[in-house]
Amino acid sequence: MQNFIRNTAVAYLMILVLFKMLAVPFIVLDYEVNKDYIANYLCVNKGNTVAYCYGKCHLTKELAKAAEAPVSNEKNNARPATVDFVEHFEPFSFEAKQPPVSDHNLFRDNRFTVFSLHSIFHPPAFA
Repeated sequence: MQNFIRNTAVAYLMILVLFKMLAVPFIVLDYEVNKDYIANYLCVNKGNTVAYCYGKCHLTKELAKAAEAPVSNEKNNARPATVDFVEHFEPFSFEAKQPPVSDHNLFRDNRFTVFSLHSIFHPPAFA
């Protein structure tokens, strides 16, 4: 049951992100498909022959409306910022600090006894 809910939520969020990403290409595609209708009926400059834009004014309005919509939602949901973590920094001093002295040797492990290999490995002695 939890997998179904999680998969449904993921699919829903993916669809929302997909619609958000493809909003601008769909607006431009709609403009290209309906260019004649937009130029003849929806264009602001359709009566002005000098500044005739062939419906690009309508396209810019639609793109501005698509870009403006999420900004209004973010303003309504804005919350004041809170500080969740504060790190305390100690003041820096230029005094030389003594390194810590330890009782054990860092370079040699003293847990094992060292024996001489010469007592074991030597040339044979003939008597």
